[in-house]
Amino acid sequence: LLRQFRHAIRKEQLCCPRGFGEMDINTIENAKKDLHEELNAVVIEEPIELGIITADSGLSSGSATVFLMKINEFNDLREEGIREIVALTSDEMQQSIKNGEIDDGYTLAALALYNTFINSREKL
Repeated sequence: LLRQFRHAIRKEQLCCPRGFGEMDINTIENAKKDLHEELNAVVIEEPIELGIITADSGLSSGSATVFLMKINEFNDLREEGIREIVALTSDEMQQSIKNGEIDDGYTLAALALYNTFINSREKL
């Protein structure tokens, strides 16, 4: 996760990397580009699409596609308001949600999609 300063709410949040898509490249390439820009990471396996998030259909019509991506190493670039990169175990992530440290809607929805994906694989 990124510890990133969010100007709209004037505070830091723990959140998944994300960005705005460019119209001239596809969704997967946009996601790869954002990971490279925010983490200086390169995707090393084919991304898995986990689903689509419509964060707040009461305010906007926008949606975001969530991908699970395996990356090479990453570097802490400290750009775009990024304060640090935070690696959490599954248990630490659950605790961070419980104690309110993770409150970003996109991140919470992305984690729900990821957990659904993992649970469906375990049942096979």
